Amino acid sequence: MDSKRELEVLAVAYVIDKHGAARTFKQMAFELGLSQVQFGRLRKEALASGYLVDRPRMDANAIPEHRLAALDAEFASRSCLHDLDAHRGRFPGLQSIHVFHSGGSGTDNRELRQRLEYFSESAATLIFKLLSRSTVAGVSWGNTLAHLIAGIEHHTKEHGDRAPDCVIAPMAGEAFGAYPSEQSSSDLSRRLAQAVQARKKPLSLAGVGAIIPQQFNGAKLQTIRDFIEQADSFRSIFGSFRRPSQVPSKGKKSPRLVDSLDMFLTSCSVDGQPWRSSNDFLLHSTGIDRDLLTGVAYSDIGGVLIRRAQESRELDAKFRTLEALWTGIQRSDLERLVKKAESAQSKAPGVVLATIGANKARTVHRLLQEGLVSVLIIDQTLGNALLDEIKRTHKTSR
Repeated sequence: MDSKRELEVLAVAYVIDKHGAARTFKQMAFELGLSQVQFGRLRKEALASGYLVDRPRMDANAIPEHRLAALDAEFASRSCLHDLDAHRGRFPGLQSIHVFHSGGSGTDNRELRQRLEYFSESAATLIFKLLSRSTVAGVSWGNTLAHLIAGIEHHTKEHGDRAPDCVIAPMAGEAFGAYPSEQSSSDLSRRLAQAVQARKKPLSLAGVGAIIPQQFNGAKLQTIRDFIEQADSFRSIFGSFRRPSQVPSKGKKSPRLVDSLDMFLTSCSVDGQPWRSSNDFLLHSTGIDRDLLTGVAYSDIGGVLIRRAQESRELDAKFRTLEALWTGIQRSDLERLVKKAESAQSKAPGVVLATIGANKARTVHRLLQEGLVSVLIIDQTLGNALLDEIKRTHKTSR
């Protein structure tokens, strides 16, 4: 091969290697000042000389547009997961991260519903596997949880999977003074137990107020707590407000069901909106001023309030007052469950946080920093926003 011809062959090999995935042969030939026939002959010589390797390539034009979009989304989610996983060691107790595509980033009611359905169906297999490792699984409340359980219902019906030995339990009461909700912890626990064909019927916290009205304080608050404890199911799950580690039952001391948890399936609030739900039904008739609440609490996970970062005695006192009104699972229960999942001998999934949306990035980051999450299941939109938040806070803390 003469030197001029060799340079032409090398030029063709170089252009194909650099731009072959993005340009057609016609475009590359034009760039080199060659006809398509000349370009084709030089390409064959480059292959024969070993300068160019003929690698199989996907013909995107032969693939339906919606299939190609699904592939793009899948690999974008994998890329996001890879980037997030590089930061996992920063967060105490975090065992694994999972990123699924939710079909978009729309935020109006219709788009959000579609995204939740897409996300929940994608995550259903993983969540069922976590449930099948559990002996006692607690369930939170809300719209996201309702969609996740619908996804599990579809999964078990389609695949015939069961987890009969898993005990399902609600971890929150009902909205005080509101109509019964299909998004309540008790109703979702019932649905989940039916979906996995659990042998044991779940207890119910129907009739137990999730939040005690603010007007009951001091001695009145304890009277309301004493009244709530009269519900056998509440005592079985949470024990006594006075003696939270024990269940008063006919003079005998028995373990609380919450102490036996090895999984808690939950979502979290939007940034800056703790105890927020559809139509704000959770605060209905409690007398709690939302401005007061958001002034001291930034968010919540399964109802457990996360206080704002500012330190002051006044804010701390207000936060403790509001925190005491919550009757469901407590922060100490989450911390104990995360530690249980960290144990090398444990198969416990721990606290499983599943949610979507960029408007939860700061909340999720805060929960990770405080060591309240064992398994994180999110969509790509939230994953990208979470990456930005991690980088932002890391940059400002340097």
